[in-house]
Amino acid sequence: LLGAWLRLWHLGTKSLWLDEAATVAIVRLPFSRFAHEWWYGAASFQTTHLLLLRAWFHLAPATEAWVRFPSAVFGIASIPLLYVVARRLLGSVNAALASAAMLAVSPEHVYYSQETRSYVLTIFLLLLSAIFFQDAVEKNDNRDWALWIVFSTLAVYAHYFAALVLVAQACSLFF
Repeated sequence: LLGAWLRLWHLGTKSLWLDEAATVAIVRLPFSRFAHEWWYGAASFQTTHLLLLRAWFHLAPATEAWVRFPSAVFGIASIPLLYVVARRLLGSVNAALASAAMLAVSPEHVYYSQETRSYVLTIFLLLLSAIFFQDAVEKNDNRDWALWIVFSTLAVYAHYFAALVLVAQACSLFF
């Protein structure tokens, strides 16, 4: 609850800064221009986020709070997901609770949860990727492998640095 409050508190009080305004401008383009910017421009590195925002913008007028709300939701949802990942990897409820608590009050995570950027969405998708990767390795179930591929691909299309986590996951199979 504290993590949710921190992410939603003053969500729309700051003006959009340059990168956020650029994101909003790209999302608001007519579809043909949006597609061109997505295919040829820097927007291709945030495909998942931009497509999500494009759909989100059709629901209500774009105020600062409304534009940032999806990031806040993904930031809030990342807290229990981190608990699940930590619980599975560490095997300790206390360590999992401590991990989730640290994420809940992390100044950086709170900050990026209040921005119209793809960073928190990437973390959320990578946590889902980690859950399904562990399930796939342990159970060798095709459904888990498919879900790992889906969330991993979405994460890379949210931010290309997510590929580094996928490399680490692949290395864990060899070591």
